[in-house]
Amino acid sequence: MTHPIDDYLAGVERRLPGSRRMRAEVVAELRDGLLTAVEERGEDELPRILDEFGSPARVAAGFGPELRLGLVRRGAAQILAVLFATGVAWRCFETVWGTPDSTIPTGWTRPVFLAATGVIEIAPVVAQLAALACLGVVLIAGPGRLLHAAAVVTSVGVVGFGLGALAICVTVAAPHRLETIGLGIPLALLTVGLARRAHRLAADARAARG
Repeated sequence: MTHPIDDYLAGVERRLPGSRRMRAEVVAELRDGLLTAVEERGEDELPRILDEFGSPARVAAGFGPELRLGLVRRGAAQILAVLFATGVAWRCFETVWGTPDSTIPTGWTRPVFLAATGVIEIAPVVAQLAALACLGVVLIAGPGRLLHAAAVVTSVGVVGFGLGALAICVTVAAPHRLETIGLGIPLALLTVGLARRAHRLAADARAARG
């Protein structure tokens, strides 16, 4: 038979957002508080102590915004780091191999291709600035409309980058299509992962507002 404290803490942990480590820290903090209270007041007072702490749902709701802010901070930092590394890698590629003019298609796909190349230049910068804004808002202002707005802009920038890269793969001149797709596949996988992270970032920022 499990101890009532273990059952109580398990109920709290199931309702907490965040990573396993973040949840474990909260549970450890609660366990210390409960054990201290039991030590001071006696085992017979445990039901009353648990009642005073509040239901697992109420306790988890109290820790929710703080944990969500931690998720926003971590997600924004990850997006910022990945996009920065991707930009550095692309600049190195451009410096070593370059992009020949023969990649630019003719006909109606030409303006689409050129627009897409502009998007993949601008969108990552927008996403990085917005992710940086998320970090700044978390440190200075905490949860609120501004944090959610910055997270949404981050998500839009990441998705725009992915759509721009997809448009380039589709419209690139035929002689370079195979090599472009070869480069595009890992980029697409990276973008899908980033888009999921950015979507969670926006959701966590909204949830942190309470």
